[in-house]
Amino acid sequence: MFKEILNSKESIEALQAGDDEAFKKLLDYGWPILRPHYRKLGVTHLAEDLFSATITKLWATKCAGYNPAKSSFITWFVTVGRRDALNEKRRQEYNRKILERTREELSFDKDYERKEKSGLRPQELLARKAYESLAQDDQIILDWRSIEGLSFDLIAESLGIKEQAARMRVSRARARFVDAIERLADFEIPKRINRSKRRDSGRTIRPPHKHQEEISSV
Repeated sequence: MFKEILNSKESIEALQAGDDEAFKKLLDYGWPILRPHYRKLGVTHLAEDLFSATITKLWATKCAGYNPAKSSFITWFVTVGRRDALNEKRRQEYNRKILERTREELSFDKDYERKEKSGLRPQELLARKAYESLAQDDQIILDWRSIEGLSFDLIAESLGIKEQAARMRVSRARARFVDAIERLADFEIPKRINRSKRRDSGRTIRPPHKHQEEISSV
């Protein structure tokens, strides 16, 4: 019964008009619709917060993203709710991996300077610095694609964008990563080479000694 109410033209028009009563019905009727999906996705412990966030977002946008020509309102509502839940689940998983990586790097960082000075694994150290110089959004995109191996359609779903746009985001993140590596590589020329260049640039050519002139003239 409540699905028929939410799918009705009157209800949809009221939601898109920002009617408070219509959103109260969505709040009441939407919970039993999304709750099973939260359970399937394994985010039951976050269900209430996720549902509240989705309803708040739809209220703020007045359900502007819904297109009746593509699907029923319930189908679209479930898609939005699942996408929000997946995004939050992946964010938490990403944060968990960051914590694990941080713990692993604590021991790595103890001899980070020693390895850098000794010249061990220079390419790895350079790539790490380049990665850390990127914006967090680019880091997440690269992790999803290169480390977790997510497909472009899953990345697009996570970001709430089209697949072509997701491909572009990945491509741009990779380009910025390569630019960062090249920039750091140019900046971090070994000091001995820099010193050599400075000595060469400051060196003056001395005129030959007098007796050398006499020898050469013979």
